Amino acid sequence: MNDNRIRNHRNNGATTAERRLSMVLLGILALIAAVMLIVQGRYDPGLWREQARTAKTDLLTPSPETTAKSGEADGATGVVPLSSAENYDSANLSDKIDGKADLYLSAGFRGLKSRRFGLAGDKNRWLERYVYDMGGLRNAYAVFSAQRRPNAEPLDLTPYAYLAGNGLFFVHGPFYVEMIAAEASPQVQTGMKALAAAFIASHPEAAENLPELELFPPDYRADDNVKLTARGAFGIEGLNDIFTAAYASGPVRALAFAARRPSVEEAVQAVEKFQAFWMDFGGETVASGDGFKEARIILIMDNYEIAMARGPYFFGVHEASDLQFGLALAKELQARIAAQVK
Repeated sequence: MNDNRIRNHRNNGATTAERRLSMVLLGILALIAAVMLIVQGRYDPGLWREQARTAKTDLLTPSPETTAKSGEADGATGVVPLSSAENYDSANLSDKIDGKADLYLSAGFRGLKSRRFGLAGDKNRWLERYVYDMGGLRNAYAVFSAQRRPNAEPLDLTPYAYLAGNGLFFVHGPFYVEMIAAEASPQVQTGMKALAAAFIASHPEAAENLPELELFPPDYRADDNVKLTARGAFGIEGLNDIFTAAYASGPVRALAFAARRPSVEEAVQAVEKFQAFWMDFGGETVASGDGFKEARIILIMDNYEIAMARGPYFFGVHEASDLQFGLALAKELQARIAAQVK
């Protein structure tokens, strides 16, 4: 395989020291990006519970006025409002969700409405509902997928919904909805499901789907979560709206990606942008060795980056630890995309 590597960077006059410096800088940037994604993309379930336990529930008492104004969107059997709705926009979102606002803002956030609810007759069993208006299904799915909790139990409320301990999460049209409860008891979970069903019923939305979700092959999938990165996928400025799925085979790892662009030309431009980014950091082009000429392959930091275009689709593999595994995954993506763009 080494004989097939084309030393473009060396032929352009780069010194060994320059290449090493580029690799160090890339490593630092990758570390920073990884830390930011981890911080933005995860709630700590233990923190939810601790915040819920220490909250002042003695002030959360349903008033006749609050209950009367609840309406269909806020009413559910066995659940009553405990507070008035709070509204947030892009200017003050961080006041409500300190440290996580950037994730929502980058995905097209328009507004947040939050409200506390409790089980009828037991104010200590309460939850807070967060309704994020993200402006569209894709934006809502982006934040939903970025924050998917482990040990998720799928729900049939919508195509994108699950329960995880003391939290319930779903996408409905342009809305991403989170419910975080004081406890993970069956009674509170039942209340959350009822409140979610009431919200969905009172907000009718036209059926939409995300066709990119069907592109990722099931074999060797590391988990069920297909993520959508709204802005700057892989740290590449301008590489937006990228779907990704993780794959593994023993110690071998890779991240498949795919995105539909408005035109064939823009799909090709995305491939060129992807390749140029890694080459600027000292990557080396690699020949596939099996006639897979459509693929652009770059070796960098002992991993392989693979990108290609088919019709309006830009797709490939990120950080494949084994070239053959990455190529096999790219070919599967290509075949599934070809079926969509006949």
